[in-house]
Amino acid sequence: MLVLLLALAVRSYQLAGQSLWADEGNSIALARAGLAEIAARTALDIHPPLYYWLLHGWMQLAGDGEVAVRSLSVFAGVLLVAVTYQLGRSLFGRRVGLLAAVCAALSPFQVYYAQETRMYALSALWGALLVSAAARLYRVAAPGRPAGRAAFALYALSATLGLYTHYAFAAVLAAAALGGLVYLWQTRRQEGLARRAAGWLAAQLLPVVLFLPWLPIAWRQLTTWPAPAPASPVEAAATVWRTLAMGPAVTDASPLALAALGVLAALGAIRLVRSAPAAQAGLVLLVMALPVGLTLALFKPAYLKFLLVASPAWCLLLALALEWPAGWSPVVQGGRRAVRQMPGAGWAVQGAGLLLIAGAAWGPLVSYFGDPALARDDYRGLANYLEAVGGPQDAILLNAPGQQEVFGYYYRGRAPVVALPRARPLDAPSTVAELEGLLAGSRYIYASYWAAAESDPDGLIEGWLEGHAFKAGERWVGNLRLASYAAPRPAGDLQPVSIRLGDAVMLTGYRVAYPGPDPAEALAQPGDILQVQLRWSTDAPLSARTMVFLQALDGAGHLVGQRDAPPAVPAPEWRPGQAVLDRLGLPIAPGTPPGQHRIIVGLYDALTGQRLPVSAPAPGMSAGSDAVELGTFRVERPTTAAAAVALGLRHAVDIQLGDLALLGYDRYPTGHDHTPDTPLRPGAPLHVVLFWQALRQPAVDWQATLSLAPADAPDSPVAEARLPAAGVDYPAHCWQPGEIVRAQFDVFVPAEAAPGTYSIRLRLVGGAGEPLELAPVVIQ
Repeated sequence: MLVLLLALAVRSYQLAGQSLWADEGNSIALARAGLAEIAARTALDIHPPLYYWLLHGWMQLAGDGEVAVRSLSVFAGVLLVAVTYQLGRSLFGRRVGLLAAVCAALSPFQVYYAQETRMYALSALWGALLVSAAARLYRVAAPGRPAGRAAFALYALSATLGLYTHYAFAAVLAAAALGGLVYLWQTRRQEGLARRAAGWLAAQLLPVVLFLPWLPIAWRQLTTWPAPAPASPVEAAATVWRTLAMGPAVTDASPLALAALGVLAALGAIRLVRSAPAAQAGLVLLVMALPVGLTLALFKPAYLKFLLVASPAWCLLLALALEWPAGWSPVVQGGRRAVRQMPGAGWAVQGAGLLLIAGAAWGPLVSYFGDPALARDDYRGLANYLEAVGGPQDAILLNAPGQQEVFGYYYRGRAPVVALPRARPLDAPSTVAELEGLLAGSRYIYASYWAAAESDPDGLIEGWLEGHAFKAGERWVGNLRLASYAAPRPAGDLQPVSIRLGDAVMLTGYRVAYPGPDPAEALAQPGDILQVQLRWSTDAPLSARTMVFLQALDGAGHLVGQRDAPPAVPAPEWRPGQAVLDRLGLPIAPGTPPGQHRIIVGLYDALTGQRLPVSAPAPGMSAGSDAVELGTFRVERPTTAAAAVALGLRHAVDIQLGDLALLGYDRYPTGHDHTPDTPLRPGAPLHVVLFWQALRQPAVDWQATLSLAPADAPDSPVAEARLPAAGVDYPAHCWQPGEIVRAQFDVFVPAEAAPGTYSIRLRLVGGAGEPLELAPVVIQ
């Protein structure tokens, strides 16, 4: 009972901590349909209908919240632990059963799929029940007795349920059938062979007969499904081994832990072969080997879940190895004690083995529950973000219909949602026609790219949008790639210029369209996207590393928007004399304070970061510049305050300081926004971004002080910066209640600063209370 409570606790922990992902959304959408519709729709899918029927009934009782829909798998996962105990007990004794249950309760592989609204935990449960029934049917200890009716019924029922749950379950059924053949061979000289053979044959045929109505559908779907891409056998074997031992949410498993688990599994297999009857040993080994072989033969990361049905056999092997030393005791041989003379040695070794199992599981479980990089696709975060930034004049594009169900589960925004392509293979003319209509009727398009290699292998959708809209950049929401585009607006002809960058490239024209009612009026609001067209030519071939940068800078020279991209024609293909037209969207960061801003553009080497100098500047530009200024524009106060979810807070807090609240902050060496923990260099600036929200109309024009001090001497700062709370000339008394302000500061590290860890302190001048400690930085 304690082991089952442990299994329940681990499988229920943070059950709604991660978002549902695409396949889970499909499960819910199917389960919401009627039973007949579920059968009709799964007939066109790669999974049979039983799980969806059961989930349909489960949702009628428990609801369709995240915890409710996942709890069916939790229930199956806990029952799987119980059946693993019963299987180990019936085959090898109570102690082996208990140890196998402990291994199953802590198995990261089982925990992962016990928290997913899919059929894999249920399929593994049917597999364990099938093997348990097979062990009773193939009982060598009582060869003359007919198979018990209960065991036969359980065998036929679990096999049939398994086939109607997942097509890969056939591997478990094949293992059980082959185990029966081993049993028949082992008992071939004993009475009743014909009766046993007839019982074995009936046990195999009955599930097949019960599955016959669905067999043509299964055959059609399995023979028309895309074949997996070939993979290196060594890489495939290593991935299969790591997944079986530590689950799918681990990419850097400890080699020592993997080796230790391998030794235990090998010892368990040796003991199994040496001490168990052939039928029992063959049954366990086949239930391990056939699913592993199937996964290797069809190797693809998405198919690693096929291994879950082998997990009970894996736990039995570990348990056999752990239980082996428990029988050690003093033995007298010829009047002398044997080498095994410590009565507690066996138990000590077994305890150490259990600690090894728990320790090996601890790292993967901690990573699974706590590492965002290993989380499932974050559709909940995606929907929350798009609710904050999208409006009815925008559109959301899901690049595969498989995203629609899970996105719709979360999304409650006002922007229309379109899933493209409509079918596989993609129909190019109809897809382009839909894209044209989408672009014509939208202000901005937010495109979520997921599994694009399968839904759109030629990249038609993304390529068309990049060629016809103004891409403003990408962001990752969990494992989902979200790109934003602005629909083109008429803004007149390009302004001709003749500005040389480096030795070969000329900027010959540009045009900026602003997002307001008049595209030529240089006004924007935070969250807007400016549309910039750039016309280039070159006198000589360029390096493949040449990149374009486009930036919006505030009055203090801080970035409020940036877009980096390769030229529209890749540099190696860019012929001398060929005109190239770039279309770039320039996003203005949410929370940007009102004020005058500049737009600059230039080129740089992607490998070194070195910018090309402006060798032939335009009138008014200083010689030696490394960027071209395209003009100025004014940022206005937004008509609607930004939502906190749109800010991309790396360090979210909620601290009230007078009439302001600090919502979050970021800090990084200047130029290292995407690698914020890069160590600082003496003499370089530390960039700090603060996100304020006015709780009410501020009565004081707050000043903010940021200080940098050694962690062991926080009251002895080596650098300090004091600026208005907005970071620029936007007095706090002008802020409106609810307004969010993104303030930027530079703290310059003195050249003589000693290496070490430094604390960052924030204080509002005139504010009460202790200064706030921000995340520390390292100076090298």
